[in-house]
Amino acid sequence: MSHGNTNEPTRALIADCILNHDYPIGSNSQGYFLIDNQNELNEVVQSLQRRIQGIQNRIAALQRGWQRRNQSRLNGNNWPK
Repeated sequence: MSHGNTNEPTRALIADCILNHDYPIGSNSQGYFLIDNQNELNEVVQSLQRRIQGIQNRIAALQRGWQRRNQSRLNGNNWPK
């Protein structure tokens, strides 16, 4: 199988298996694996929850930055340059 720059085809296939076929597939720094016990499931879910929190933090920071940029423009500045 050919790979994209960040293995997009592989990730798409894994997502399809999870979302459309209910395969219990987890991932970690070593790759993908079939979840085999409750502990593995808990670890995968916790990892996903941390990623969700990180994305939510990034969204909040982007919104704050956009507000700062707009306020700067209203004050006649152009933050950040």
